[in-house]
Amino acid sequence: MKLIVIRHETTVLNEKGLINGQLEDELSENGKKDLINLIDKLKVFKFTKIYSSPLHRALQTAKPISKDHNNIAILKDERLIEVDFGSFTGKPWDSTASYFHQGNSSEMLNTYNYDFSKFGGESFEDVKKRTYSFLDDLKKIDDNEILIVTHGGVIRWLYLYLKNQKVKTFPNGSTHFFEL
Repeated sequence: MKLIVIRHETTVLNEKGLINGQLEDELSENGKKDLINLIDKLKVFKFTKIYSSPLHRALQTAKPISKDHNNIAILKDERLIEVDFGSFTGKPWDSTASYFHQGNSSEMLNTYNYDFSKFGGESFEDVKKRTYSFLDDLKKIDDNEILIVTHGGVIRWLYLYLKNQKVKTFPNGSTHFFEL
């Protein structure tokens, strides 16, 4: 099964350099413009299902894609939600640097060894378990191509699980391809 994975388009908080985590956030004007190009790029694919994080920014990205693909139903899945950064949510990325010896919380995600549970959020193990659980459920269905709209924290785990590869950062609206 082919997985086409999209990181949601750019949001207002992304542009302000704030940690949106599990906060509800809107696509920015730039994100909405970029979405038009993304939809066009996805026309060549024949996915039959769309799974999305239930957060608004992911759904704002998924809904126009669905509409362009004969209104394929969007299946919301909580396991695709972004990392919970706890008390860092809504703060500037750089404001967290003093709490971590390896840089700010954005850089901590790249270590695959973060633990925001100490601050009311999630650990890397929490995110790993829910991401892997989602993939295990996908293995039970028979499909050729599936689209997934999610967040950077989840995409990092998809790379680790499906390609045994650690990735750093990638832009909003980026497209990633996996085999399951």
